[in-house]
Amino acid sequence: MTTSEALTVLEECAWLKVTANHVSATKYRSRVELAMLSRADLSHPYSMYKAHVQTRRAKGETFEGLLVRAATLIASGHLPKVRVPPQRAAERCMCGSDSRDLTWNQQLKQRVCPRCERAWRTAANNNDIRATNGEVQ
Repeated sequence: MTTSEALTVLEECAWLKVTANHVSATKYRSRVELAMLSRADLSHPYSMYKAHVQTRRAKGETFEGLLVRAATLIASGHLPKVRVPPQRAAERCMCGSDSRDLTWNQQLKQRVCPRCERAWRTAANNNDIRATNGEVQ
């Protein structure tokens, strides 16, 4: 891929930020494409993106090389990996429950029990999470 082809690919992005050492580019799915996704696919953190790239210039890499690499990732539909740490034996939910069916909550960045997961989803959907001052309420 040449530099001019890379610029053409990057111009098609809905979000593009280019600096001397960094490229951030995003292509979003259309409403029609989102409507075709299953509920399980929609729960993925990057479900609304066709491609999402944030890359930094490698040591000794030229600026043109950075643009070509970012455009290649966008053209291939790159999405970041969602990394979940392995579950430890002594892991507990914040409520104190030590149930064995803890699930990873991407927004909280921790594992929670099904009861807390439902409560968090309900509060997030209704936007009724109370403000805290650091003390138990």
